[in-house]
Amino acid sequence: MEALNKKLALLLWAQTEQGEDDVALFHGTLVFENEKYIFKRSEPPHPTIQDNWLHRIQPASPELAEVLGDAEFTLSLTVGSCEESDSVFSNFGLKWPQ
Repeated sequence: MEALNKKLALLLWAQTEQGEDDVALFHGTLVFENEKYIFKRSEPPHPTIQDNWLHRIQPASPELAEVLGDAEFTLSLTVGSCEESDSVFSNFGLKWPQ
């Protein structure tokens, strides 16, 4: 896998009560530990990346470098509504930015 041990931007998409898109951006590195893929961040938690998400990892677009920082790859996932985000992220180990 080309993205392994490379910097990864995790983009999580949710929908507001008004039906608008909201996005949260997290930075880390994709690593393989204990027989699973991990989104290794600078500090815990380090969420597990499900195998069925791996095909969604794409090279970072140079046009988005200002937003994505030094990420070499991106993983974009839809997580539902913003109201549900706290429970979704507590299971995933992340908290939706306020």
